[in-house]
Amino acid sequence: MKKLILGILALTLFIGTTNAQTPVELISKAKKAIKAIGGKKEKLKDAETAVEEMMKASENQSNWEALLWKGKLYNEMASIDNLQRSTQQLLGKQYKAEFTKAGLMASDALLEALKGTQDKKQIKEITSALSETQVNVNNNGSDLTDAKDYVNAYKSFKSVLTIHDALKANGVKSTMDKADDYNKQLYYTALLSTYSEMEKDAMPIYEKLIAAKKDTSFIYSSMYKVLVETDRAKALTVLEEGAKKYPEDTQILFTRINHYLKDGKLEELITQLKEAIKKEPKNATLYSTLGNVLDNLAQSEKDEAKAKAYAEESMVYFNKTLEIDGKNVDAIYSIGASFYNKAANFSKEMKKLESDFSKEGQKKYEAAEKAMIAEFDKALPYFQKAESINPNDRNTLIALKEIFARKNDLEKTKEFKARFENVENGGKNKESYFKQ
Repeated sequence: MKKLILGILALTLFIGTTNAQTPVELISKAKKAIKAIGGKKEKLKDAETAVEEMMKASENQSNWEALLWKGKLYNEMASIDNLQRSTQQLLGKQYKAEFTKAGLMASDALLEALKGTQDKKQIKEITSALSETQVNVNNNGSDLTDAKDYVNAYKSFKSVLTIHDALKANGVKSTMDKADDYNKQLYYTALLSTYSEMEKDAMPIYEKLIAAKKDTSFIYSSMYKVLVETDRAKALTVLEEGAKKYPEDTQILFTRINHYLKDGKLEELITQLKEAIKKEPKNATLYSTLGNVLDNLAQSEKDEAKAKAYAEESMVYFNKTLEIDGKNVDAIYSIGASFYNKAANFSKEMKKLESDFSKEGQKKYEAAEKAMIAEFDKALPYFQKAESINPNDRNTLIALKEIFARKNDLEKTKEFKARFENVENGGKNKESYFKQ
């Protein structure tokens, strides 16, 4: 009885072994299923299943022929989209592509297939399929751009360039053989890199465009974005090159402004901002930023005459900001802060005179106090307006609390102390105290 059971087990194992398909047989099965598609969408499922089974075999995962037919499957998918698109265009209708990533998947498989062989005949088969893929993946890039899937659109257009390099390396014609076509493809790919935030990946493309003298202004801003993370000096050099080539480009100008601002190079920044204002005379943000830069210089300048000149000039630009945008809270707050800082200086003078009980000392103290209150009174309307626009700004609330304390208005001092503490503790003031 035991021998019989062992015999049945051996037979089962033998039958199981004979039913298992070899990697070569799986390739043959996939080829047959793919050839049967013939533009018929309903045949895709069988072909996909066959390709999936084929690629499960470890030997096929790096086999040039398995990868070739995997790529051909995705080319078939793309061909179905291409046929439908053409048909709908003849009817004057738009077609929404279904297999928008088929070109990318075909490209990945076929480029991998090239790595798996040195045989000329096999390479010819692969590059023939790649030529078809180059058209398909370019179409997919357009479809994906229309769908605002910028990451995959970028990858698709970049793949067109990668396929071009592979075809040329093997002496095969490419759709990008004309320099003008190739440079246009570089440009659109570069442009999509900015929409998809893939600038780091696109650096070689930017460099090719510059070398071909087909660059545009955004290339320099994009390169700066990548370089500034690791090398600020090199990033600025690239930006300056862009500024020389495209002196009217505001994107480069604004990027330079931000760079100088972060580096604390205020004098250089003033020049940049004044250039920007000439180009965009109605841009309130530029006036406000320049006002703040001048105000910072006024506060750090040790020479009193220069400090005064910077402060006066800053007020000119803050007021110009409000002429353009009457609700620009940054400018409103900044003007208030200017008067507030003057009041604070008188407060320091009062502190020095506190211990001077002479008649002359008391007279000076009272004069300083009067001047302080006068400056606070000038600052107050601006802080009130700033609070009416944004009731949760910490600096505005602190200033209001301090002003009312100095003016001995205990009720409002308590009010703004409570409002400030609410914000500090993570809360929000639901409405402003000084409603517009």
